[in-house]
Amino acid sequence: MILRLVLITVFIYLLIKFFKLFSPAASKIKPPPRTGPSGTVNEMVQDPVCKVYVPKNNALSLTVSGTTYYFCSRECMDKFRSEN
Repeated sequence: MILRLVLITVFIYLLIKFFKLFSPAASKIKPPPRTGPSGTVNEMVQDPVCKVYVPKNNALSLTVSGTTYYFCSRECMDKFRSEN
Protein backbone atom coordinates (compact mmCIF):
# COMPACT_ATOMS: atom_id res chain seq x y z
CA MET A 1 0.00 0.00 0.00
CA ILE A 2 2.76 2.46 0.94
CA LEU A 3 4.79 1.53 -2.15
CA ARG A 4 1.76 2.20 -4.35
CA LEU A 5 1.27 5.61 -2.71
CA VAL A 6 4.94 6.49 -3.23
CA LEU A 7 4.81 5.45 -6.89
CA ILE A 8 1.67 7.49 -7.51
CA THR A 9 3.25 10.52 -5.82
CA VAL A 10 6.40 10.22 -7.94
CA PHE A 11 4.32 9.81 -11.10
CA ILE A 12 2.29 12.94 -10.33
CA TYR A 13 5.47 14.87 -9.54
CA LEU A 14 7.04 13.87 -12.87
CA LEU A 15 3.88 14.82 -14.77
CA ILE A 16 3.88 18.28 -13.19
CA LYS A 17 7.59 18.77 -14.00
CA PHE A 18 7.04 17.60 -17.60
CA PHE A 19 4.17 19.99 -18.29
CA LYS A 20 5.92 22.94 -16.63
CA LEU A 21 8.95 22.30 -18.83
CA PHE A 22 6.89 22.54 -22.02
CA SER A 23 4.55 25.34 -20.98
CA PRO A 24 4.50 28.48 -23.16
CA ALA A 25 5.64 30.63 -20.22
CA ALA A 26 8.79 28.51 -19.77
CA SER A 27 9.90 29.17 -23.35
CA LYS A 28 9.79 32.95 -22.78
CA ILE A 29 12.14 32.90 -19.80
CA LYS A 30 15.69 33.74 -20.84
CA PRO A 31 18.76 33.94 -18.63
CA PRO A 32 20.26 37.39 -18.17
CA PRO A 33 23.31 38.16 -20.32
CA ARG A 34 26.71 37.77 -18.72
CA THR A 35 28.12 41.11 -17.78
CA GLY A 36 31.60 42.29 -17.05
CA PRO A 37 32.81 44.32 -14.08
CA SER A 38 31.66 47.59 -15.65
CA GLY A 39 28.15 46.22 -16.27
CA THR A 40 28.65 45.87 -20.04
CA VAL A 41 27.79 42.65 -21.83
CA ASN A 42 30.84 40.44 -22.48
CA GLU A 43 30.63 39.80 -26.21
CA MET A 44 32.77 36.86 -27.30
CA VAL A 45 35.12 37.32 -30.26
CA GLN A 46 37.19 34.73 -32.12
CA ASP A 47 40.95 34.98 -32.48
CA PRO A 48 41.67 34.62 -36.26
CA VAL A 49 44.95 32.80 -35.61
CA CYS A 50 44.21 30.11 -33.01
CA LYS A 51 40.38 30.24 -33.32
CA VAL A 52 39.90 30.62 -29.53
CA TYR A 53 36.93 32.67 -28.31
CA VAL A 54 37.75 35.39 -25.78
CA PRO A 55 35.67 38.12 -24.12
CA LYS A 56 35.90 41.27 -26.23
CA ASN A 57 36.71 43.30 -23.10
CA ASN A 58 39.85 41.18 -22.50
CA ALA A 59 41.00 40.76 -26.11
CA LEU A 60 43.85 42.60 -27.79
CA SER A 61 42.72 44.40 -30.95
CA LEU A 62 44.36 45.36 -34.20
CA THR A 63 42.75 47.34 -37.04
CA VAL A 64 43.91 46.55 -40.57
CA SER A 65 42.33 48.30 -43.60
CA GLY A 66 39.32 49.35 -41.54
CA THR A 67 38.65 45.85 -40.14
CA THR A 68 39.25 45.22 -36.44
CA TYR A 69 40.64 41.84 -35.42
CA TYR A 70 40.70 40.55 -31.84
CA PHE A 71 43.37 38.30 -30.34
CA CYS A 72 43.74 36.19 -27.21
CA SER A 73 47.46 36.95 -26.79
CA ARG A 74 50.34 39.07 -28.01
CA GLU A 75 51.83 35.99 -29.73
CA CYS A 76 48.72 35.49 -31.87
CA MET A 77 48.63 39.18 -32.77
CA ASP A 78 52.32 39.15 -33.77
CA LYS A 79 51.80 36.00 -35.87
CA PHE A 80 48.83 37.65 -37.63
CA ARG A 81 50.91 40.78 -38.35
CA SER A 82 53.77 38.75 -39.82
CA GLU A 83 51.43 36.81 -42.12
CA ASN A 84 49.53 39.88 -43.37
